[in-house]
Amino acid sequence: MLSYTFIAIVAAVLTWLELPRMRREKEYREIWGFAAFMLLAIGISVAQTMLKEIPTPLVFITAIFKPFSDLLSAVGLIQ
Repeated sequence: MLSYTFIAIVAAVLTWLELPRMRREKEYREIWGFAAFMLLAIGISVAQTMLKEIPTPLVFITAIFKPFSDLLSAVGLIQ
């Protein structure tokens, strides 16, 4: 529970430091980008805190292409 609180505090401090300047300079595209990356970072941080180990994208790519590779091996196109 303490780690979730720490993540929220760090995100709030970073937003508190960056957002007023961006609003003052009317950098609206940068605000959207900052918000998107902040939400992504918070999501990844919470997932790492909950799961302790996040699978790499290679696991998902392998799961998708393994049946196709097996099919090509069965047909004899690859060895």
